[in-house]
Amino acid sequence: MVASIKQIWIIGLFVLFTISVSLGQSNTQEKVFDYGWIENNVYKNKYFGLEIAFDTAWFVKNKKQMLQIQKAGREFTAQNDKRLKAIIKASEVNTANLFMMFKYGEEYAADFNPSFAVVAENIKHLPQIKTGKTYLFHLKNLLKLGKLTYIFDKELYQRKVGSKKFWVLDAEARHLGLKIRQEYLSAVFKGFTLSFIISYIDDVQKKELHNLLDNIKLD
Repeated sequence: MVASIKQIWIIGLFVLFTISVSLGQSNTQEKVFDYGWIENNVYKNKYFGLEIAFDTAWFVKNKKQMLQIQKAGREFTAQNDKRLKAIIKASEVNTANLFMMFKYGEEYAADFNPSFAVVAENIKHLPQIKTGKTYLFHLKNLLKLGKLTYIFDKELYQRKVGSKKFWVLDAEARHLGLKIRQEYLSAVFKGFTLSFIISYIDDVQKKELHNLLDNIKLD
């Protein structure tokens, strides 16, 4: 039960990873947009020129499972805050959950289950969002509206993923006695923000997730 709750609220933060409602909406989706596919333990996406090789011991979520987690996360994150719930729900129009996986299965019963997620958001209707840095600035403000306590102890910085430079927001979420580290990596190209989100609680988990990021192919 503990692990299930953790999965829900961690991806609840993932639901917040969008700013379209705060800045203006559009429900126009790219006709050539690619949600990607998995082949030989590699997630591939032609639209972004993206390839993510992953450990088969990890548990990858399918589209239906991602939607279920997203819905549960939305309810947990917003709770009785109708305004925040409306913001999150409306923003989903422009947000695509491309890939998500957890280190352990749903039966895992320890305190925390590390996760990795890939999100894309159509921002062609948001000309003010020109870089991942601007996007993360607004994300930071949205996270502060949620029900979790967040600590931001580091300025935004850049790191390379594949051939692209991404801006990074480091955050610490505190909940039920746990201190969960999260890193949000965002870059803007092809009319979208492409974002990676990793969650962990110790250096061993961090190293494993950073190794995953270091081996991503992105042209």
